[in-house]
Amino acid sequence: MLRTNDLFPMLFNNVFNNINDAWNQNFPRDPQINISESKLNFKIEFCVPGLSKEDLNLTIDTDNNLVISMEHKQPETKPAETPEGVKVEKPKDEYHFLRHDFHIPHFKEAIALPDNIHKDKITAKVENGILRILLPKVTPEEQAKLAQTITIE
Repeated sequence: MLRTNDLFPMLFNNVFNNINDAWNQNFPRDPQINISESKLNFKIEFCVPGLSKEDLNLTIDTDNNLVISMEHKQPETKPAETPEGVKVEKPKDEYHFLRHDFHIPHFKEAIALPDNIHKDKITAKVENGILRILLPKVTPEEQAKLAQTITIE
């Protein structure tokens, strides 16, 4: 903790940080995440309410990071045709938000992958507002097969 002789800024910062921490705890801006491990797999779960698989993107970058990105795409309005063939813009939905807690417009997270992951066997599924990513581990037997001896000429 940084110490200061100015009492007012210190008190102000403490109050502001406490309010900010409480706000972030009750209303997180980023999706909540769970990471678990078993003998055979790692499992990552993201809370993504209202998002579909079309809103999500998973990649492995050149630094061996699993990159999870999300962008909620708003439906586009399409012009409607009248009987005379004249295109008229459809009115937007009449609803407006009175409270809007769980909307995440965009998000990007990079998670460093351990070396013992089968990158070609990673699976992902979105179900009931949860993105589940399963990362199968390389077994010790498979790891031994990957080890190579180089012959010196």
